[in-house]
Amino acid sequence: MKKVEINQITHICKTYENIVTLLNSHRELFDENILHEFEMSNRNIKEKLLQKIETDRLLKIGIVGEVKAGKSSFLNALLFEGKEVLPKAATPMTAALTKIKYGETLSGTIVFYDQKDWELIEYKSRQFDEEVTRLRLEFEESQMGLRRGMVMPFNEEAFKRYLEQNISPDLKGCHELVEMVNDTNINPYDYLGSTEELTQHYKIEDFIGELNNYVGVSGKFTPLVKHTELSLNLPVLKGIEVVDTPGTNDPIVSRGMTTRDFLGECDVIFLLSYAGQFLTNEDVNFIVSTLPDKGIKNAVLVGSKFDSAILDNNKIKDDFTLAFQDTQKKLAVHAIQTLSKHVNESNDNALKCIQESMPPVFVSSLFYSIAKKDFKNLTEDEAHILKTFVNRYPTFKRNKEALVSYSKIGVIKRNKLQPIIEQKEVIVAESIATFEKTKLKEFSKKVSLVRQSVESRSHAITTQDLKGYEQQHKEIIRQLNKMDSKVKLLFAQTKSDLKYKLQDLQAHLQQLKNQHGNIDVSQGERSQTYTKRKMIFFKKDFVEITHYNYITTTQLVKNLENYRVSIQKDTSDEFKRLVNLSKFTRDLKECIIDACDFSQLNFDEDSILISVELALLELHMPKLDLPTKAYKKIITDAYTDVKIEGEDGIHRAVALQNDVLSDICDDVCIQIQHVEEEICQKFDEVSSDFIKNVSTSLENTLEELKKQFEEKEAYLRKYDAFKHDLLDLEKKVKGMGNLN
Repeated sequence: MKKVEINQITHICKTYENIVTLLNSHRELFDENILHEFEMSNRNIKEKLLQKIETDRLLKIGIVGEVKAGKSSFLNALLFEGKEVLPKAATPMTAALTKIKYGETLSGTIVFYDQKDWELIEYKSRQFDEEVTRLRLEFEESQMGLRRGMVMPFNEEAFKRYLEQNISPDLKGCHELVEMVNDTNINPYDYLGSTEELTQHYKIEDFIGELNNYVGVSGKFTPLVKHTELSLNLPVLKGIEVVDTPGTNDPIVSRGMTTRDFLGECDVIFLLSYAGQFLTNEDVNFIVSTLPDKGIKNAVLVGSKFDSAILDNNKIKDDFTLAFQDTQKKLAVHAIQTLSKHVNESNDNALKCIQESMPPVFVSSLFYSIAKKDFKNLTEDEAHILKTFVNRYPTFKRNKEALVSYSKIGVIKRNKLQPIIEQKEVIVAESIATFEKTKLKEFSKKVSLVRQSVESRSHAITTQDLKGYEQQHKEIIRQLNKMDSKVKLLFAQTKSDLKYKLQDLQAHLQQLKNQHGNIDVSQGERSQTYTKRKMIFFKKDFVEITHYNYITTTQLVKNLENYRVSIQKDTSDEFKRLVNLSKFTRDLKECIIDACDFSQLNFDEDSILISVELALLELHMPKLDLPTKAYKKIITDAYTDVKIEGEDGIHRAVALQNDVLSDICDDVCIQIQHVEEEICQKFDEVSSDFIKNVSTSLENTLEELKKQFEEKEAYLRKYDAFKHDLLDLEKKVKGMGNLN
């Protein structure tokens, strides 16, 4: 933490301590309820401020990319100076969602699939087996037509290629998970729905070693892991949280929802696309399905493995600088054109955010790793790529500084990460300044309230005798009791206004629901390849394409989430306007002052006003607890596939979505009714005992002043000294917060 922040925190806490010390040493001279409320509202002030600073400063980074985009290598280069901290996944399906942050001690939470997730995986694995059988028969039939009676062995290699072209990657991935579990001889149902805590590690090497059991290529539990949350005691992670997403269009719907929730909290999302096949339609579809529709703050498109793309550029073969620049330019133009096309077609918010971050940055994590190793202990891939570039390009510079420059990792750090970090620092500074000003304003108000109480009491024992003061007290209390009905009427009017506002809010949320049910129907296509012989010696491959309509569970969940966000905003705005407590307090004071004839009494009205304010301390606005994950789970439990196909399927899904939207609206309206009941009950409680509490406060003041009337001179000296200290303190606090 910065010195200036420590000074500000110390400054606020010291000011609070000075006020409490001063008030505690003179508590017999004012109403103690003021001190009690002041201490209650500022408990753990330092811890709360430190926690807020830590939350505001935490830089949350998300990494998104298709399989083989090099996410782990990129993260290792960006955050860990090229060291292999993050394990690489064996298959797309074993690339568990991972959240990484700093911790004083090494620890990890492993979250396994739940039973419903695993049943889906097993179901898709069986579908894979059935599809393989069907495709084998189909392939054999096509081959029989080609052999025309000749006995020929089954072409296994040709069938593998045919299978690769025609089988769903989702089915293949799920089959691989089941096969991996079978190979480990573990019973998956012993682990499903549970979590595992990794603790008691003192070296990161040992921790990563055990972690590999859960996320590594050959990990015993790798196929069962849904997501992991890791705390590593690496200084580079201080103030950073990383979300590393699965490198696939996740067929496990519930994990896809968790991924979007995690990414929605990120300050910056790096979208990696392999530069050798940069920003394909599959990449764009993957981005749309993976990223949340709203809440993305910064997105950076990264062309990964740029070294491979340069080598693929056959136009320039000798000059490395020209090849580098030409490849970069071509890919950047392609990205801009591709994004423009898709944004125009889909109007997707996530794509718009990426479009605004253009141009992309092209990186080579291999170059960076080679440089950081000083060309020593290189992996086979690193040694091969270095040799290839040196042999092909005479102008390629084989030194550490050049490779760091070629890698462009530094560009990402300087031009993308650093501005966001600086932006976070501004937010932290503003947050501390706002907190400080708010607290100093509160401190000033409380000191002023104490001073008013002191001046009122001092005035009473200066200008009156005890007997006269007692009589006036009785008269004031008599007049207060006469106006009990007027006070209750003011409470009732305010409560009635509140009810009407909350009824209007519920009607608004019903209308708002209708704006969040729209679903865009997409068209997909499936291709099936088969071979026919034409004449005796010729054969021809045919591709049969079928089209179908579909929607995605992602769209359904996005609609629910967007409705929740709208509810959050609108209810928050309305709750701020629900009851103006400052105005209500002011109206109540005016009502009492008008009813009590102070002109006929030598009585300080501040005594009553302070008692009124203390009696209203119990009034506050409750918070609304909005729904989140429970409603998403209705969708993810109902649909095991990301895609929902066919007119009937789409109709049922939209109907379910609308039912869930109605459930959300109904539940929020019920909560609003509970809030209304809670506020009204609190108003009734305060209203019913209000005059009694004000009278009790006045009577307590009278009891405390009886002794002071007897020792008038001594107490007047105490009051004068205390008033002087309070005025100095009030002036100092106002000066600190520029509150004058």
